[in-house]
Amino acid sequence: MSGGMLSTRVLRDFRTIGLLLLLIVAIPPSGETAGFTEVREAVALWQRVFGRVPALEQFIQGGKPPDASTIALLTANLQDVGRQEASNPFLPLARGALSILTKGGGVSAALAEASQRAGNRVAVRWLLYRAFLRLGEDRAADHELRQIREVRDRLGLDRIAYLGWHLVHSAGVLSARNDLPGAERALDLAEEFDPALPEVFFARARVLLGRGNPGGLLALMRGWWLSLTSPLYGPSHWANILASLLLALPVALLLVGVLLVLRVSPLFQHDVAEWGRRRLSPATQVLFLMMLYLLPVILGFGLLPAVMVTLVPLGIYLKGRERALWIVLVLSLLLLPGGHRLLASLITGTTSPQFVALLTLEEGDLEAATEATLLRWADEAPQDPVPRFSLGRMYRLRGEFARGIERYSQVKGGGALQAASWTNRGNLAFLAGDLAQAEAAYEKAIALSPDLAYPHFNLSQLFTERLLLDQAEQEYARAILTLPSLQSRIRRAGAEGRKRVILDAPLPVTDLWHRILVFDAPSPEMVEMLWGGRFLRVSLSQLPWAVGGYLVTFVGILWLRKRRRFARACQECGRVFCPRCQRLLGEVRFCTRCAIIQRSRAGEMPRMIKSLPFEEMKRPSKLLEVALALIPGVEGLYRGRTFKGFVLLTATVLAVSPLLGQLLAPATYLPGISLPYHGSLSILVLLSVYLVSAFTFSRGRSRWGGGRWR
Repeated sequence: MSGGMLSTRVLRDFRTIGLLLLLIVAIPPSGETAGFTEVREAVALWQRVFGRVPALEQFIQGGKPPDASTIALLTANLQDVGRQEASNPFLPLARGALSILTKGGGVSAALAEASQRAGNRVAVRWLLYRAFLRLGEDRAADHELRQIREVRDRLGLDRIAYLGWHLVHSAGVLSARNDLPGAERALDLAEEFDPALPEVFFARARVLLGRGNPGGLLALMRGWWLSLTSPLYGPSHWANILASLLLALPVALLLVGVLLVLRVSPLFQHDVAEWGRRRLSPATQVLFLMMLYLLPVILGFGLLPAVMVTLVPLGIYLKGRERALWIVLVLSLLLLPGGHRLLASLITGTTSPQFVALLTLEEGDLEAATEATLLRWADEAPQDPVPRFSLGRMYRLRGEFARGIERYSQVKGGGALQAASWTNRGNLAFLAGDLAQAEAAYEKAIALSPDLAYPHFNLSQLFTERLLLDQAEQEYARAILTLPSLQSRIRRAGAEGRKRVILDAPLPVTDLWHRILVFDAPSPEMVEMLWGGRFLRVSLSQLPWAVGGYLVTFVGILWLRKRRRFARACQECGRVFCPRCQRLLGEVRFCTRCAIIQRSRAGEMPRMIKSLPFEEMKRPSKLLEVALALIPGVEGLYRGRTFKGFVLLTATVLAVSPLLGQLLAPATYLPGISLPYHGSLSILVLLSVYLVSAFTFSRGRSRWGGGRWR
């Protein structure tokens, strides 16, 4: 993509936005301290020139020429600035703009001098590039864009984070102005300069979905994937996801327990009535049932423990699948201690100084504070390879090749980590001009990890400079076979005349994830604080004992009373019956009347049964039907369809758990961390689950249609 194509729509539309503030505004607040020192320095250089000649700044930004009477004053002021800022790269830009106003010569030479003074400062070059576009100097702008790419490849900058943020912001402004093609072109450039920034793909998803293009879904999924798999962006998202899962588990247990209690309570009440017919008065029976259900709540156990205690005597009425589901859900509570320890590790890890230093370095921060944190980390952990690897990369970006090689040589670890370290040592030797040492380092990296693409790619560049073209082609083929994206990178570099592209090998993701989880080990007090005894009123240390005792009691009662025959529900109409009241035909699956109908259909109905009067089938209450339809999956569990009901209920709880978590346990969530469109996804999941639930259980509901029974 040429700079001229981008110039017409992407950058000239920002005439109402101050050039000096735009880069800073585009960076989110969390990123202002994360590697944008170069931006602030570039802005300061700009202001030292154009703060004295604001009319020239307005001309560059908005194309508004100053009054002719002020040209002499501008010339004098610019001469004063030149004496104070002789090496400032924006001074030739101001002179070139003045030459355009006065229609004098030397514009191209002035712009070329500005580009030459910029050196390796990418932020300065980017401001020059924007200024050239607004002045209509497309050729100079194209040259400046090529220079930015050359600096990126020469310094091994896989990411230029502030350019990515700035272009994402630009795309949002252009999209709001209905310039969707311009927004897409800006996002193409943003993806080129920072392919690891999830916000690039989220912005593309908003642009495409705003046009009704389903390709936005693919961009959205790519953004989600980058957000969740990146060891630097992912932990914060996973912390909130884990917090939602840890909340969803007891919520699901509570809902399932309540439904099972409601389903089998009529059976238990029937047995109590039959047992107490000659022993207890009706009022005493009601009091007994109320005490059973309400006593745990009165004793302050909480709602979930009350449901669990109530189900202990009612477990004999559950079906086999329901018992298995309940036992598995209770056992899943044993995941809570480890889950909350992992959550505490993610929270402390993502807020530790070490993690912040890694994040700022990833986004291009080379400040002394970041270096001091990494040096202190390396001293405190002599065997840890991560700070040494990161220091090697920092010194490489600074151009301190000897110090970088020293730090990379201190990295100890597995084969993949060693291969990455040797690759980067070879890069430093390559940049320092020691081709023999670089070749040896690349070959060592290949021996340690033959499938790693970076040493093959860099070795192909080295062979090309030594004119060993056949060997270079072989190494290049091996590199793109493993990492095909390198092909487009080298193709663009060749098209723009760049002869050398050297890529650093990143720190292996598994090593980085492992270190993030153990940066700052959380204290037991913090883990207990995150748990807070929520729902169960017991500490995490006591939870395994409570679960074990409960399951022993639950299974023990089932074993002691398994031979007795208890009340059950008719498989046809749902009527409750037991051996005491079912005295006809010896039927155990159907109540008396349903058994008669089943026998009559088979031609076994005695004459005496024909004289039985018709009876309306009892319909469930409307309130119950509405309550069962409110939450998908609830009706399935209540009707005895255990598996289908539990799957739908689980999907429902997971969809709403982030919202429930923000309401019930906000302290367990990292603020300001969320994936775009996660609310829309939750609504879509809920609608899908409602549709599946309505389709699945509508036929089971039709049997309550109010027919007449004999």
